[in-house]
Amino acid sequence: MLEKPAVKNGLLLAAVWIVVYAVMYFINPELLFNTGISFAISLLIPIYFIRKAILEEREINEGVLSLGEGFVSGILVYFIGALLYFAVQGIHMFNDEKFKADGERISMEMAEKTMQKVFQYTNIPEEEQEKAIAELKANPPTISPFQMVIGFLISLIFPGAIIAIIAAAALKKG
Repeated sequence: MLEKPAVKNGLLLAAVWIVVYAVMYFINPELLFNTGISFAISLLIPIYFIRKAILEEREINEGVLSLGEGFVSGILVYFIGALLYFAVQGIHMFNDEKFKADGERISMEMAEKTMQKVFQYTNIPEEEQEKAIAELKANPPTISPFQMVIGFLISLIFPGAIIAIIAAAALKKG
């Protein structure tokens, strides 16, 4: 099974993501909730392993690889890597209450900042703005297993499928 490039590279992707996660956690756990860093990690690391798997698959097929074969290989890499990474992240999140609480606090701060930016560019009356912020504070964001599953499924489309199709199109031969 490990001779399949997609499986091997999916496992490597998971391993690298988990190591990066652990390093960031030990440096400063709040880094894990930084959207800019998370976005970069969710794009750059998979690009390398998806590209690597597609090239290996093409080499196995003697230089011939269709767009569909390349896409399947690429999305499988992302699926395996993301599934294992989300599993580790979920286990950690729900076994470390302080970490989970920090994540929810940071989510609340980001939601408030987002609302403030929206208010700057709209004509929403100040009393409605205050009401919206009060409602946000009354119902703060939480992190649940369901939300993590939804996050995983969304990540399969963006960036997973997007990276896989672009890489497959760029690397296909035949």
